[in-house]
Amino acid sequence: MDSLPEEVFNQVLETCFKQGGYKGFRDALFFVTQANWGVRCSDARIIKRIDFLNEHNKFRESCLFSELKTGKPRTMYINDAIKMCVLMVTWSGDFSPLDWLIISDGGYKNYRKLKDPKTGKPLKINGDFQYELDENGNKILDPLSYSRIYNLMSKKLVDDLGIQLKGRENCTNGKVRYATHSLRKLYSNKVEQLFQEMYGDMGQAHTAAMQFLNWDLNHSNLVTTSRYCGDFESIKKNIDMNMNLGLNVIKKYYNIEREKYLRSRSRH
Repeated sequence: MDSLPEEVFNQVLETCFKQGGYKGFRDALFFVTQANWGVRCSDARIIKRIDFLNEHNKFRESCLFSELKTGKPRTMYINDAIKMCVLMVTWSGDFSPLDWLIISDGGYKNYRKLKDPKTGKPLKINGDFQYELDENGNKILDPLSYSRIYNLMSKKLVDDLGIQLKGRENCTNGKVRYATHSLRKLYSNKVEQLFQEMYGDMGQAHTAAMQFLNWDLNHSNLVTTSRYCGDFESIKKNIDMNMNLGLNVIKKYYNIEREKYLRSRSRH
């Protein structure tokens, strides 16, 4: 999988914000969260309002979660790019603290299915899936499915930006492979860039960045011992807060949406 270039990432965000509304802001939040945190798609799709905003509706400095794939904990710091996208999403709908922020909207809603206690697979009765219900008897929304996320990213790249992807049926002569994991690789490239700005010396920066990424992305058996080093968390915070991928694009649309939101509040 190829790393998504930062300029292409910004173009993807432009298409999200020009679409506007919940769907556009939701897509932007997903892309911005995954790129700025370097998390897998499986972790970025299950973010909740409470992960970002506390009981006083103020932003947390960071959030702690366990990776779905590895079960290992990661502390993620909430930078300005993420904050602005979270606000645009919450302004576009009514979200309680425990609500998912990346959900289906429209004709492709993803509801939580009951599991067969014997097999652990989704339960079917007479060929129909059975769903969990809330206290009001309504089906419970689940986060956007993997297939929908894959398709929406492909649509942004192929249909909206005209990029030919390798291995895609509707593409010819594709030279690159971009998918959600490309955002995780963009994060890694940006980390190395930030380390170069911090260290100056290219060789030292590269070595330090690779060591940091081994710890941060849980790719190395050095994780267990290195987590005890206090330097890691201070560097991690500095990296996350200075990452801000997409911030220049986000600011333009954030200011517009903020004014619209404030005007709507003043009318009530």
